[in-house]
Amino acid sequence: MSDKQRYFIQSYFMDKNSTTGFLLIMLILLGWYVFFNPSGKPKTPPVEAKTHEVVIKDSVDKTVAQNTNKDSVAGILYGDLGKLSIGEPKTYVVKTDKMEVTFQGKGGVIEHLTLQDHKDQNEKPLPIVTPHKDNRFVEEFVFQNRGIRTDDLYFTPVGQLPASVAGKDSAVITFQAKIDSSRIIEKIYVLKGGKYDLRYYFRMVGLQNDLKNSFYGMEWKSVLPVTEKAQDPQRQKSTIVYNMSDGVSKMGAKASDEEAPSGSVKWIAYRAQFFSQTLIADNGFHKGSFKFNTPEADTNINKIMESKLSVDFTKSNDIKTGFTVYAGPLEFNTLKSYGMELHKQMDLGWGPVKYINQAAIWVFKKLESLNISYGLIILIFGILIKLVVFPMTYKSFMSMAKLKVLNQMPEMKEIDEKYKEDPQKLQMEKMGIYNKMGVSPFGGCIPMLLQYPIIISMFFFFPQAVELRHQSFLWATDLSSYDSILTLPFSIPAYGSHVSLFTILMALSTFLYTYYNQSSQPGSDNPAMKMQMTIIMYIMPFFLLFFLNNYASGLSWYYFVSNLLAISQTQIFRYFIDDKKLEMQLIEATHTRTKNGKAKGRMQTWIENQQKKQKEMTEQQKKSQATNRRDRRS
Repeated sequence: MSDKQRYFIQSYFMDKNSTTGFLLIMLILLGWYVFFNPSGKPKTPPVEAKTHEVVIKDSVDKTVAQNTNKDSVAGILYGDLGKLSIGEPKTYVVKTDKMEVTFQGKGGVIEHLTLQDHKDQNEKPLPIVTPHKDNRFVEEFVFQNRGIRTDDLYFTPVGQLPASVAGKDSAVITFQAKIDSSRIIEKIYVLKGGKYDLRYYFRMVGLQNDLKNSFYGMEWKSVLPVTEKAQDPQRQKSTIVYNMSDGVSKMGAKASDEEAPSGSVKWIAYRAQFFSQTLIADNGFHKGSFKFNTPEADTNINKIMESKLSVDFTKSNDIKTGFTVYAGPLEFNTLKSYGMELHKQMDLGWGPVKYINQAAIWVFKKLESLNISYGLIILIFGILIKLVVFPMTYKSFMSMAKLKVLNQMPEMKEIDEKYKEDPQKLQMEKMGIYNKMGVSPFGGCIPMLLQYPIIISMFFFFPQAVELRHQSFLWATDLSSYDSILTLPFSIPAYGSHVSLFTILMALSTFLYTYYNQSSQPGSDNPAMKMQMTIIMYIMPFFLLFFLNNYASGLSWYYFVSNLLAISQTQIFRYFIDDKKLEMQLIEATHTRTKNGKAKGRMQTWIENQQKKQKEMTEQQKKSQATNRRDRRS
């Protein structure tokens, strides 16, 4: 016979007037065991920290709350905590300079949290935590051999809650579930006037003899709301990030994923496109498992995030574990000020790209102090980037101009004609002349390749720059989302149902830049190469037109500005560079190199070796042919 059944029998003999209530309770418990415990055996609490299992107790059926003997049922299920499982949900609202927080007495949790200085797509205070039946922020522990969840308990505030907290002030808000004068469970929140974070403490006083284990479990589940106009980019950027002793890990930014890493966890972040909920444990979590999924059919939900965590404590008369909760924007400097590598939850790219983005963030912040339109800030930012890469751009253009001039010389035309039937020999001869003239055929490629990390870094930078949210420029109402000049009555696969003018301008400017860039380069005698370059010139802008139509208009505006500046640079270079003068400089440089007897470079040595091998092969072929002729005569 189980403990619960024995307790019911004792209650019956103690109070014969409870016969009706007893029968009703037996029916409820019978249904409970059938539906929620298929094995037919009562659930047992976890073993002491050997396994560190987290207790999850099934909620009591709602019909219990309607039963006239609900006090008896509560006592059976919750022991001395029974009276705390009965009550009415109540909410309490506190405002700060940065956020409005709605607390729920049932569970003593934050039910609703909005940011005051950020807006959603409907121009309402931006929600970080929204009231939803699936949201959880629960502590789970074994009390008197019963699995207890704090979301089944009713907490009441201690004293009068402040209506608002401003400036540098702070307020301590305590929710209490009082068992008796010596045993209390508390949830304590410390709100600060001008901060995006708050302190949270879970406290148990006088419960050391009632607790089974020296740890408790936490279940943190959050239904992230849709806050942006473009839902797909928001979902693509939303994921779970966590920090362990070996560094920060990001889960895959896809529809669903789950991970259960081994080892302690310092903090967990539910990262959306521009905002984050981050839970930081003062002493870390013993372990954790994480998962998320995307309800594709529900356009009001971004993603559903969930964590199962374990928190260790030392048994004593006063058990108190502390946490910091960050609920705010993904702003690099703000996150970095907290330490603990919180800024690494931002997706700034990999390798050198992330360092370029960090430098770009610093420059962007400096430009914000000009108090001008963010569209103009992006324009100035683009000009500054072009000035930084100007030496590489100039070197690349000059190298291509030299090659173009060199390939137009009569001597090169003669070589083209002489070796047109032998492409390998033709390339060897040209490489020899290039080296003699001091021109590298790769001189135009390397500087251009060095600029690609900057181009790629901007692809990471703009789509998650929270500073661009709801910032208008020209016809774009929000530089962090797509601009639309026309809404289509249908949706085009991979394109969407709107037409972005900034994306069209960016694609056209990409085509023009590619055209001008190709016309500045030396021509190729290889038909396949010509065809390949032509395909790239036409296909790339078309690909970008589809790919970036749903991305941030600020990104398309930046690429458009960058392309126009690049075309302008090309035109300026062409104006100031005289091909005849450049040809004379090449010839003069060749004479100088020959006269000074300059040492051979690795490229020249390689070319000469290849020419030597080619000559040996030719001589060998001649000998073989001569031998064959003699054999035929004989």
